[in-house]
Amino acid sequence: MMEKPNPKEVGLRMRAILRKLGLSVENAAAELGMRRERLSNSVNGYVLPRYETVYALQKLLPGITLEWVYFNNDRLVPGQLARELAIFVEAFRQKLELPEVGPEDESERKKAQAKGARRSEARAA
Repeated sequence: MMEKPNPKEVGLRMRAILRKLGLSVENAAAELGMRRERLSNSVNGYVLPRYETVYALQKLLPGITLEWVYFNNDRLVPGQLARELAIFVEAFRQKLELPEVGPEDESERKKAQAKGARRSEARAA
């Protein structure tokens, strides 16, 4: 019998993904084309994210897997990414200070923010 994912633990991993991307819940929701409240509820561990949400996040951060998000199974996540996400998850779990976003992360964050701004402009038009 397969274990059920723990929404609180899944929320920690979702929060780690957003941190790695340098996105707030609001910006990530805009980027993913979903309601902020729904993503916020997943990140805060109130509900499990929909599969579609995880697959959309995979497009923003290639390397993450549904198995990692739901069950913390990182065997298919590239080593460096798995280590970085594990640090974020543990920091969130312990409510510690997070490491600064590095130059590689900064460029990823700027790309994601620019893409989200373009989508928002397109919706407004």
